[in-house]
Amino acid sequence: MARKSELPASKRVEAVLALLRKEDTGVQIARRYGVSEPTLYRWRDEFLAGGKAQLEGKRGTPNALSKEVSQLRREIESRKQVIGELTVANRILKKLSVDSTRQGNALVKTSSGVRYSNVFRGRVFSSRAVRLRSACE
Repeated sequence: MARKSELPASKRVEAVLALLRKEDTGVQIARRYGVSEPTLYRWRDEFLAGGKAQLEGKRGTPNALSKEVSQLRREIESRKQVIGELTVANRILKKLSVDSTRQGNALVKTSSGVRYSNVFRGRVFSSRAVRLRSACE
C-alpha cells in the first residue's frame, strides 16, 4: 500500500524543477529526495497540469472552494427565506386560532336573515348553551 510522502511542498517543487531543468536523471533526483521515480514523475505531471490550468484561467482548489462557499451561502439565504415565510404563516394561523376560540358575538346568516349569535370556541350556540358550557369549564 502506498504511503503519503512527508516531503514539504517546497521540496517537492524543488525536485520537480530539478527534473524539468534536467540537472540529473530522474532516478538520481528521486534518490536525492528520498522518493520513488514514479512519484517524482507524478509530481511533475501534477505541477505541469496546475500551471496549464492557471494559464488558461481555470483556478484550482481555491476556486472550487469559493464556488462551494457561494453555493452554500445561496442555499442558506434560500432556507432563511423559507423559514421567514413559514414563521409569518404560523403567526397568522395562531392568531386566527386564538380569535376563533374566543367567546363573543358573530354575524350569522340564517334562512330568516342575518342576526348576531353567540360564539364559543369557534362554534355558534344559543345564549343558554354558552352559559351552560361556561359553567362546566
